Amino acid sequence: MRVLVPLTLGLVLAPASAEAYCLSTTRQDFVPTDEQPCDTQGKPLFWASRCVDVFVHDPASVQVDVATARRLLAEGFATWAAVRCPADPVACTGALGGAPSLVAREAGSTACAAGFENTGGNSNVVAFLDKNWPHEPGAIALTTVSFRTGTGEILDADIEVDSDPSTILLSTGAPKPGHYDVESILVHESGHLLGLTHTQPAHTEAAMRPRYDPGDISLRTLAPDDECGLCASAPPDRTAACQPGNAATCGASTPTPEPEPPRAHHPGCSFGRTKGGTDALALGLLLLVSRVRRGTGWARRSPRSRYSRCSR
Repeated sequence: MRVLVPLTLGLVLAPASAEAYCLSTTRQDFVPTDEQPCDTQGKPLFWASRCVDVFVHDPASVQVDVATARRLLAEGFATWAAVRCPADPVACTGALGGAPSLVAREAGSTACAAGFENTGGNSNVVAFLDKNWPHEPGAIALTTVSFRTGTGEILDADIEVDSDPSTILLSTGAPKPGHYDVESILVHESGHLLGLTHTQPAHTEAAMRPRYDPGDISLRTLAPDDECGLCASAPPDRTAACQPGNAATCGASTPTPEPEPPRAHHPGCSFGRTKGGTDALALGLLLLVSRVRRGTGWARRSPRSRYSRCSR
């Protein structure tokens, strides 16, 4: 039996009004509002390791070759890796000091496609889809995080980018009118991969903001709000080792998830484009819904669009 339930981006309320970041959590029934944009009840999602290896699916796209995709992914990860955390990483106050206890690494190319195997090995993948985009046609990109529902431990994360040249134009260098900047997309989606969800509405300068304009490259640069979110999610003093990364060979990642406890597929809220296509000036975010399969121990969530500020 399948039941449709509202998708939760899983959010954690920032501890002070000056910090507006939200972290992804396990909660499936949270509906963000202007008054309560972040979840305060679910368990925050987290990577057990201090490092996360991510591969680019080969071939990438007719618009973005593999070498360029790898370079832009590495640059996006370097943007997050350059963050230095304040003395109090939760309140985001005090002198800057150590780096967050989590870094994403560009690990090469792979033939593995995006997806999660409940009983097999998995690789974290960035995939460009030149045709047969399986998600809502208004979405530019979608990050899916698979995690243990009991603890919030992340097991796998995949970023998918719509690169169909007949419906969307991507740019990889200087900004171009009507084109969507790949590096900006990857910086934003990498934030979801690292455990962040969209910031609160007032922080319009943040890379994790839920709005984006074609031709804009400002998302390549993090705002203090983005940095605070990563430091709160993975503070420098967190006890965690850098575990072996996922393998580029499909189905050969380690560790292999055991059948229990249950785990869920968690799509991060994606960029969305209006019906005007690549000429649209503003991007809304998609309404996502969850599809729960009873009795299997995990929930798979699929998107359905509503152009709004990621409200559900």
